[in-house]
Parts: sequence; structure tokens; C-alpha cells
Amino acid sequence: MARPGSAAAATRTANACSTSVVGGQTSQVITVDETLRTYRLAVPADPTRRLLPLILNFHGYGSDAVEQAIYSQLEQAGPAHGFVVATPQGTGTPAFWNIFPKLAQPDDVGLTRALIRHLEAKTCVDPRRVYATGISNGAGLSSYLGCVLTRQLAAIAPVAGVNLFAGCPRPGTPLAVLAFHGTDDLTVAYGGGRPTGVLSGEVLDPVTTSVAKWARHDRCAIRPTTRAVRPQVMLTDYPHCSDGTSVLLYTIVGGGHTWPGALTIPKLGPVTHEISATDLMLTFFAHHVR
Repeated sequence: MARPGSAAAATRTANACSTSVVGGQTSQVITVDETLRTYRLAVPADPTRRLLPLILNFHGYGSDAVEQAIYSQLEQAGPAHGFVVATPQGTGTPAFWNIFPKLAQPDDVGLTRALIRHLEAKTCVDPRRVYATGISNGAGLSSYLGCVLTRQLAAIAPVAGVNLFAGCPRPGTPLAVLAFHGTDDLTVAYGGGRPTGVLSGEVLDPVTTSVAKWARHDRCAIRPTTRAVRPQVMLTDYPHCSDGTSVLLYTIVGGGHTWPGALTIPKLGPVTHEISATDLMLTFFAHHVR
């Protein structure tokens, strides 16, 4: 899925790779609109001078970057598979991502755009292989970014929140999508509707409707295939999507507001260990290049 400017961006990034890149996990800051924003950065332990793919990993509402790094395990699994992983910190108390969008600030799209540019220049990131994931509010942000950062992202993998964003307002550039959602999610209901709590006042699509919208966006076949891949896990696959993209949904029967394969947090509900969202998204991302 090459786009205008990709070659030039790759050349600029290749030049940045002449400088040394330090492996391991660090805490970083970036200035966006004169505001300091923080993020965690995990780089392969022995980085080479070749361009590396980047995963942006967004925490849920009321969580933070540290908890998301531990919960998703992407800081360990990502670099082990050659990915750079950036885990940004939201703003406010409780911390959140401005996705609907309703507020003039913070500009979390601007943060993401600036962070991608910064890491492409400083950390040997391949501009053709930038991906976004997150859980809940962070999943909604990754879906929103998939619509507005079409020149930056190659794929998204929202967990327990693909339906927190209503969908792209008009046809656009196809984008690969891998979603995960539990049928017994009590925070972001699989069937959509009117949630309570911080989301009160919103009307959410069913998860299946949100994923079908992405399939239309990617000009996939109208009818998906659905099959059981594990006793409690169903895979919905929309075939024949444009530009080599794909749209997949893993439905966890009886699953809660959880990250498949992660540690159990009782208040979030049941978590399946029949699949690992982290392993599946790493494989998915590796197959999709912008």
C-alpha cells in the first residue's frame, strides 16, 4: 500500500539511522503545542541500522502507560519480534484520550502525529510500518486515528473498543483492521446501545456493525466468513479487501472488558487464554505495510 511521499520519508529515516539507537525501555517526553507529553519507549535490545516497525499502544480510560505496558505485554513481546513500541500517557484525572472529539484540548491526534514524526527521525522507525492498538478508550483512539492519519498508519488493532468510534465519515484510504471484543463486556457492550458511566449520552454501534463499517471502508466482500477457532473464540473474516488490507474480528464468547491472553483483573470480567491478542496482532502487523 505505497503512497506518495513514502520513498522520501523512508530516505529521511534511513539517514537518521546513521546515528546510534539505544535498545531497552526508557521514559521519554515530547513537546506538543508547548505542552510536555510523556511516553514509554521500548526498543529491541540489539537494534540494527535497518528500519524498524512501530506500534503505538494506548491505555484505557483511568489507566496509564505503565499499567498498559504491563497489561498488554507489548513492551516485551514487541521488541522481541523486532518492533519499537511507544506507550503514551493520556491527560487529565482520570487519564483519558480525546476521541469523540468533544473537547478542544488535548489534541491527541496532534500528539500521535508528532510522536510518529519524532520517532521516525530519531529511532529508525519505518514510516511504512506504523501501527496503533489500545484497549477501551485507547481502542477508540486507535480506530479514530485509522480514519484521520491515513498517511501514517498501516494497520490498527483495537481491543474492547472498536465501536467507541462511529466510523470514518467518508470513503478513504483502506486500512487493515484486527479487532477483539468479549460478548460479556459490561463496560463497552458487544451489542452497542446506550452505555452508563463516563460514556453516558453516547449511542454505540454493535461491535459487528463497527467492523462491517471498516469492511465497507476497505471495500471488502460484503459477506464475511465466521468460524470457531477455539471453543470460546469466533473469528469473523471479511475477504477480498482493497490494497492488500484485511478486516478481522475475534469474538470472545463470555469474555469481559479484557485483553485476550493478559493477566486477570477481576473488575474487568473474564479473560480468555485460548488466544493472545498480543501474539495475533504482532503477526497481523507484520503482514501489513503501507
